Amino acid sequence: MFMLKRKIGYSSLGRDGKIRLSAIIDFMQDSSDFHLKSLDFLQEYFRNNNMGMYVVSRQLDFLRLPGYGEELCLNTFTHECKNMYGYRNTLIYGNDGDLCVRANTIGAFMDLETSKPVKITQEILSQVQLEPKIDMEYLPRKVKPPDKEPERLSGLTVRKYHLDSNLHINNAKFIDIAQEFIPDEYDGRNIKRLMVEYRTPASLGDVIMPERYVCGNNVIIKLSGENTLQNTTYAVAEFMY
Repeated sequence: MFMLKRKIGYSSLGRDGKIRLSAIIDFMQDSSDFHLKSLDFLQEYFRNNNMGMYVVSRQLDFLRLPGYGEELCLNTFTHECKNMYGYRNTLIYGNDGDLCVRANTIGAFMDLETSKPVKITQEILSQVQLEPKIDMEYLPRKVKPPDKEPERLSGLTVRKYHLDSNLHINNAKFIDIAQEFIPDEYDGRNIKRLMVEYRTPASLGDVIMPERYVCGNNVIIKLSGENTLQNTTYAVAEFMY
């Protein structure tokens, strides 16, 4: 298990004075990245094979959203590892040690040159330390919009400030983008769960066309490519209230 502490500053807050969902994902990315970097055997294998790990889905269950000044403690660990995918739990505790967020993240081992999934060896798999997975409802990693016509919204172009060192839109930025298209009537509602499926990396200059599905207490935002013939989907996020 790897532990990381973070204090919530003003830059991490949203309009409601609570931590932004994207800031939570930023903290989770930091904790998982530091954990992976601490595994020397895995880093050596990645370097020798030009490999890395990309997140393909996240599930976050919110017990409460912490606020300004709170000291968060993130505990993260691998609970399952297959030859193409790793499965990680993260628990986020607040000031008084109360559990605020529990999460499950799935990552794929990727060839950094081709951006395609690859398998790791059994020798490496056997060295990954596993912890018992936490007790939560585990939903399928794919977010499936309902079988109905979506509301199509105005597109946006990927800018330099969206990108990370992989020259793709950062995972957390996708959440900021998706939240922009949640209907105003959902402001002030307490979010209970966030499901995100990351499908295709978005790069500088790509045009993202949002599609919105409103299903009672759930809002699904599908971020698609401009060329409908290519049928590209960058990410799908479901916000459950």
